[in-house]
Amino acid sequence: MVAIIHQPKDVTASAASHRELILRVSRAVHGRYPPWPSGGPGFVIGLTTVIITTDLISPEDEQFLALALPSQARSRIVPMGLFRVNLEQEAFAFAIGPSPQDLFPEAITLADGLSSVLGRFLPPLELE
Repeated sequence: MVAIIHQPKDVTASAASHRELILRVSRAVHGRYPPWPSGGPGFVIGLTTVIITTDLISPEDEQFLALALPSQARSRIVPMGLFRVNLEQEAFAFAIGPSPQDLFPEAITLADGLSSVLGRFLPPLELE
């Protein structure tokens, strides 16, 4: 599953803040797609979160995004990737979590797709 959200005002450019955001999004996904059958453990959901932000993307973003992803998920919602996208800057930063990429290829596919239209860290140079 890919969740596309606008960055809430209380989220700062830090690993702890983004880790809490992942938990909030996970709870929302769990509420939308509850375990089935009723009372059972339910299916595992691979979650990739795309955060649309107005904050400038910097080289440090990928470092704190990588720290925000949990190394071991203790939930049926498993964070696969975390992306920050600034459309005005035409830039993005991302981190891909440790996961079986052959089972959940969405995060890498999304990174490849975004890299063809957006730059990483800085907008593309305009040569005259």
